[in-house]
Amino acid sequence: MDIPVLYFFCRYKEQHGIHTILATLLKQLVLQRLVTGDGMGELKDAKAKHKHLSTEELTALLIKQLSLCSKAFIIFDAFDEILKERDRFQLLDILQEVLAKCAVQVMLLSRPSAIDYTKGKCLNIYANNEDICIYIQNQMQKHSTFVQKLSRLDQEKIIEEVSKKADGMYVPPLFYLFYLILTSEKKVLVSSPSHGDTCESEEKV
Repeated sequence: MDIPVLYFFCRYKEQHGIHTILATLLKQLVLQRLVTGDGMGELKDAKAKHKHLSTEELTALLIKQLSLCSKAFIIFDAFDEILKERDRFQLLDILQEVLAKCAVQVMLLSRPSAIDYTKGKCLNIYANNEDICIYIQNQMQKHSTFVQKLSRLDQEKIIEEVSKKADGMYVPPLFYLFYLILTSEKKVLVSSPSHGDTCESEEKV
């Protein structure tokens, strides 16, 4: 039997409930032709009766199908983008049940604060600081009007300070850069609203 790979990308702008997430994983199994005749029969019967399977029923069906596979993989990208803590914990409980009953490996990509790592292995991944600096510089060049207002010293200071606040990630520099652009009529600011500390140049732009 083929090895299924199930994937879900979490977006903070598109919040989905546990029911939708499980239905999406199950649909991927169907599209990969890895659902048995009995499983397909259950899905078709529910559709014919205009019945929506409950979260518990979807979980049971997903486990039943995955338990027939010699191996399977489930990947959640940006797991921390599930904003409701209750949903994250419920999903983690379901995944623990899947792990206990099936030969499945689960990978959760997330900021550390969103997951209890004590139940699994953790690999911390950080971007190289030189790569982050290049990334910031390229993003700044896309906003030439803003960059033209800055001296070379200011540009270097922005790249240096913003890269420090990046904490090994690519997304924060972009957020901080946009924050700079929005405040460029006042002063050159290098600030993280969440951290509260601000680096300010002496020149107004």
